[in-house]
Amino acid sequence: MSVTPVKTLVVHTGESGVPVLAEPVRLVNPEGTPFTGAGAAVTVETLGGASAIGKAVMKASTGAAARTAIGAGTSSFSGAYGDLTGKPSIPTMPTASTLSGATTVGKAVMGAADTAAARKAIGAGTSSFSGSYTDLTNKPSIPAAATWANISGKPATAAAITDPAADATAATLGTTIKAMLATMRTWG
Repeated sequence: MSVTPVKTLVVHTGESGVPVLAEPVRLVNPEGTPFTGAGAAVTVETLGGASAIGKAVMKASTGAAARTAIGAGTSSFSGAYGDLTGKPSIPTMPTASTLSGATTVGKAVMGAADTAAARKAIGAGTSSFSGSYTDLTNKPSIPAAATWANISGKPATAAAITDPAADATAATLGTTIKAMLATMRTWG
């Protein structure tokens, strides 16, 4: 609401910034509330631009009063998943002993505290075997590789058959061939 001036006053500012008037007057704001001026203390009620809700929140002495002023409810939710209602159930995490589909041996190996327990679970021992045949004990003896000289049970050496002469006849050749066949038959 605008006010039409009735009288003009000269206003001087004092040391604290409060206006000093030459004659006593009462100053009011356009809405009729007392004028406090720039140097006066500001209160919740005289704060410009504050809504009624804003002023009520500023004057609230407790959180509950502030929530009431803005129409907010209260919540006892702690933020923990366990405090929720209607939540899905989460299955329990399996362990080595409860894992579905694992055999008794598999569960024993998975739960083994050390290598000795894991070996025991599968029925294994330890070995210092280097992998070399010469490091074995109680091993069989392997015979030497066979040669014509060390083979037993071989046929006796046949008597030498003379080569036929270069100009041998068919009859001579036949006799020579028959002698070779007879010798081979003795070898078995």
